[in-house]
Amino acid sequence: MQWSWKIGTANGVAVRFHAMFLLLLAWLPLASLARGRSVATLGDGLALSIAVVLAVSLHELARAIAGRRLGILTREITVLPTGGIAKLERAPEPRHEVVAALAGPAANIALGGTLLGWLLATRGSPGALSTGPASTFAGDLLWANLVLGATNLLPGLPMDGGRILRALLAARGEAHATRFAASVGQGIALALAMAGIAGVPELGFLGLVVWLGATDEAAAQELAPAVSAIPVSRAMVRDFRVLAPDDSLDCAVEYVRAGFRQDFPVVDDGKLVGVLTLTSLLCSLVELGRQAPVSDAMERKFGSVEASEMLEGALTRLQGTSGGILPVVRNRRLVGVVTPESVGRFVMLGAARGEEDAAPVTRLGTRLRATGS
Repeated sequence: MQWSWKIGTANGVAVRFHAMFLLLLAWLPLASLARGRSVATLGDGLALSIAVVLAVSLHELARAIAGRRLGILTREITVLPTGGIAKLERAPEPRHEVVAALAGPAANIALGGTLLGWLLATRGSPGALSTGPASTFAGDLLWANLVLGATNLLPGLPMDGGRILRALLAARGEAHATRFAASVGQGIALALAMAGIAGVPELGFLGLVVWLGATDEAAAQELAPAVSAIPVSRAMVRDFRVLAPDDSLDCAVEYVRAGFRQDFPVVDDGKLVGVLTLTSLLCSLVELGRQAPVSDAMERKFGSVEASEMLEGALTRLQGTSGGILPVVRNRRLVGVVTPESVGRFVMLGAARGEEDAAPVTRLGTRLRATGS
């Protein structure tokens, strides 16, 4: 998804945060001021923002863990202030998607219930829940979790309720279940935006987030059929440079200066053993120097794809990589690489030749180049 950045990996799932979280981190402190609180409470507002980010992350990880137990493997999650968008290895069975979708709201409602129990135990009565700064913070976080859980039960993508709606439609054999659920989500977003214009800015912000998520879900569904039957071997780059573990970082620098890719596969005795990304190269040049071996800077955990696999799955993995390269292997031997640029060239040539379904695939190449994944 555009305007998102990878911040790490949790439970084997790549986690990306959307830029909307930057607005959220600024919004809650300013909203605290607008409600008449002092400047000294800005720190409390920022702490609440961070707590909400963690609550949303808990929501998404709960869904990913539930999905994994059901055999739904999640490769990447893009976390939005309302929840997130998951990239899966394969489309789940409808009944499994329903269970996984319910796990996220359940986690937030459970956390909210725990906070409510703590407040009642420490304050003695519901009327005393707002007494003291600790209770105010816990009360705000309680409501944030309950709102997050309830909002995600709305029946439109990207909310979990939209996933449930899609699963129910898919179980009935509806061919355009995702498109319909995304359209419902866009309708909800417009209603929230109207509420924002009417004087509830928080709902307007929520509407913008929902619209972005619903649009991304709809675009992904439109593009998936166009690449589902294209093998990776047709879009991969066959003319590329590789590095050996014993090569110096200076060798990689010279390749970059010569105009080659900025991310390089690392091969030892014909076998792929790592990937040197531009980010790793730059950091290692500062920390280790130009003569340090590539083996000290390369990433040893990396994704790869078989040449015979379909491009649809490869693109999901490519968007989840830390660099912009996905090695292609055949019988564990490196035979090529897939990059956003190689996909873009492939689809543009297909469009120029008038190949069937070229238009949606061209939009895919544009989208990949825009994200820089």
